Amino acid sequence: KISIIWGLNLYGQAGSDVVHKAMKQRHDRKVPVPVDPAKLSRGNKRKALKYLMFLKKKCDGTIKVRGCADGRKKGLNTSQQEISSPTVSIKSLMLSYVINAKERR
Repeated sequence: KISIIWGLNLYGQAGSDVVHKAMKQRHDRKVPVPVDPAKLSRGNKRKALKYLMFLKKKCDGTIKVRGCADGRKKGLNTSQQEISSPTVSIKSLMLSYVINAKERR
């Protein structure tokens, strides 16, 4: 998995074609559209998430493009309690296993 700039340098026209196809799909499916940075306030610019694209050569030789939002900034605007997932305690898990075994579930 490599960044789009390295991928375009490495794979040349084939990489460019795959990226163009992926961007065309995004446009045709009317996914969120980019916003002109000049129209955003300073605060909104800081909160905006970047879109990352990566190229990967598959085992069969075809080139695959992956895109995702860079969510690292999102964690800065939310509290630790909102980010973290609740974790089950070992004691509760073991108790649940014992009850399930006793009830033959």
